[in-house]
Amino acid sequence: MVYLFAAGMGFTTISLIPSHANANSGRHEMKKEARAERKAEKKERKASHYVYMNDNSYWYPRAALPVTEAYVPQDVISTFENKYGSALYDITPLKSMNGMDRYNVRLINNGVVEAITVDNTGAPAM
Repeated sequence: MVYLFAAGMGFTTISLIPSHANANSGRHEMKKEARAERKAEKKERKASHYVYMNDNSYWYPRAALPVTEAYVPQDVISTFENKYGSALYDITPLKSMNGMDRYNVRLINNGVVEAITVDNTGAPAM
């Protein structure tokens, strides 16, 4: 509530003005909405950094995989991620005699590590 007090020659007036009649009240509502939106975005960003189990009661940080021991182009990493999925653990670029790009890729399936040599398309190479 906003109080308005006016005094003059022989009379005094006190009036109450509701705060929702204030011209700035719409701006405060917009701030509340913006604050709620920012809070929701922050919660969503935080949730994207974690992997949740089936009932959302247990979470653990998402690993930054695959591990690369040297420079591997992003398109090659994307190809391997699409082909091998969550089993992809490590990518190591190799130098070959004929100048072809080869990569040593390690996969982890049910706790068993498998190392394979592939070309930049993910096809097995010798």
